[in-house]
Amino acid sequence: MNELKQIREKGFTLIEMLIALVLVSILIFLNYQYFHSVNLTFDITNKQSELQWATRLAKIKIEKEVKFAKSVEILSSIPDQESLNETTSEIEKVLCVEVEDGNGKLEVLTHSSSTNLLGSSADSINMSISFQKAIPDYVGENLGNSLLGFELESIKNGESYGLASEVHLYNNPAISATVASGTVLRYVVSK
Repeated sequence: MNELKQIREKGFTLIEMLIALVLVSILIFLNYQYFHSVNLTFDITNKQSELQWATRLAKIKIEKEVKFAKSVEILSSIPDQESLNETTSEIEKVLCVEVEDGNGKLEVLTHSSSTNLLGSSADSINMSISFQKAIPDYVGENLGNSLLGFELESIKNGESYGLASEVHLYNNPAISATVASGTVLRYVVSK
């Protein structure tokens, strides 16, 4: 009995070492799985957040750009940039998506310039837009003339985020549309 006690005091047995090694391996594996899932969740959330941010920023800028328009026309194709008029008091603009390097960029075109509405902050995001009268003409007289509806969609790396909104046009211009829904908005604003 005394000999058995001396053997036990010398160290761990091989079986005890193997059990400890298995338990430590399981703990390391579980920790790795946990941190991997947290990292993956963070990446997905970050991508979704970037898409939502770009889409909401575009919504705000579109509303700011067109809410004081004097006239609004929904088109299905981008007009020739040189056909846009500019006077000392008014400027005719076009809001559209132009494809550059495979990505759709929200652009504001005038007679002499082209401006990316979101700047370089959303270069890797592919945008698409659709405009329509928010309230069709047949619903009621002049109800649809001052409410412009639009839908935005942002796509990046297979992830997408869409947003639909309306903007009240304060100058109550008649929204003319040759199509029910279009991807181009031609409008006139004061300088």
